[in-house]
Amino acid sequence: MIFKKSTKPSSDISITLKNIENRLNEIFHIIKSSLVEVSLPYLQIGYVPRECSEFLTMFNFRSMRLIRGNEIFEECGLPSISLDELRKNLNIDYLTLASIKFRDRNLYLLILKLNDITGIIECDYLPNSITINTLKTLLNTYIRSKSHE
Repeated sequence: MIFKKSTKPSSDISITLKNIENRLNEIFHIIKSSLVEVSLPYLQIGYVPRECSEFLTMFNFRSMRLIRGNEIFEECGLPSISLDELRKNLNIDYLTLASIKFRDRNLYLLILKLNDITGIIECDYLPNSITINTLKTLLNTYIRSKSHE
């Protein structure tokens, strides 16, 4: 038995691959043209939240407390842990992020220092760096707007 080596070039495969590539490019352009760019209000320049509760809605937080010295001067949502309990169990003067097992679920505490104000935020998810940086910017503008009222 004699086997002949095929001299047919692999052009059929390359044509098929080229067709697939062209079709994928068409699909990509269709998808790209149908996307709508959404500009969320808290990413727009100059946006200042009017109330503490806007932070809860924007970031899906459980609660937020703003503390100056030893006193809470603004609070919204339903905090799971009292401020005294936090101070007793955590060093909130130096801590930035804590994960706590609370009533059979994970609770994340984000503690932000903004000059003489400490923000304590409770949420059910671990905030990423974009969320934290956006929150810092908005909290700064919010606090400044409240001091001018």
